Amino acid sequence: PNQKKTIHNAMAMLAPAATAPTLRGVPSHTVSLSSFGRGVRGQKAVGGVTAEWSRWPWALATAGATCAACLSRSTPSAAAVVSASQGKKTRRFWWTLCALVLPFLVASAPARAERWDDLSQRYAPDSPPVQTESTKVELALAKHLKEKGVLIFCTWYSRECQELRELFGKQAAELAPFVECVDKDRNFLSDDCPRQSANLVFDRKSNGDFPLWLIADKYYYAQDEISLPDAARLTNFRDFPSSEIRTEADFLSTRYIWS
Repeated sequence: PNQKKTIHNAMAMLAPAATAPTLRGVPSHTVSLSSFGRGVRGQKAVGGVTAEWSRWPWALATAGATCAACLSRSTPSAAAVVSASQGKKTRRFWWTLCALVLPFLVASAPARAERWDDLSQRYAPDSPPVQTESTKVELALAKHLKEKGVLIFCTWYSRECQELRELFGKQAAELAPFVECVDKDRNFLSDDCPRQSANLVFDRKSNGDFPLWLIADKYYYAQDEISLPDAARLTNFRDFPSSEIRTEADFLSTRYIWS
């Protein structure tokens, strides 16, 4: 019972720290350790079950580690738990396995997400790279808007502008009629942008008042919430039905914006 308690305490300590890839939304560490705990609870005694312990690498691989990276991240957690109760040979096996997977674990560990303010400042006065791929629909719409003389006034530090670029996608954003309204020091570029956008650059920390659309000599502000289908409708875009135009950016591709 004391050994079981030690194992369960170790599980409780290690599982919340999991930041590895997920299995259907559940961190792989947690899945692996949960499976491990169920196996322990099913034993009448923890000591002297070496044959059962030898099966745990396969249990980890099938229950929680469905890829090489997941397995490498799960192994150190399992080794820490096993060390709480097993014999010297078993501990040596697990820690040797850890030493073998450690280089891969370090190489595959995700980098810490960079804050939006730091990321945008690093690329200023350009916007950070767009992550989403464009489809033929967004490419056609971007070319159409440019041909119609539409302008989209933005700032490199605006999250809303970056999300709009993600809606267009990487390739279409290069073609879309974006106009940068501030320099690297957030000074207004009067030669490139109209007075209406100058009024929006009222605060050096403001980033929620863009984009500013100019469509058919009419300005549409951020609060008008012009979507890509709206822009298509206002400019008589007929190449594709509005139902095929992207209305929401992919969460995984755009979460860096809201970090």
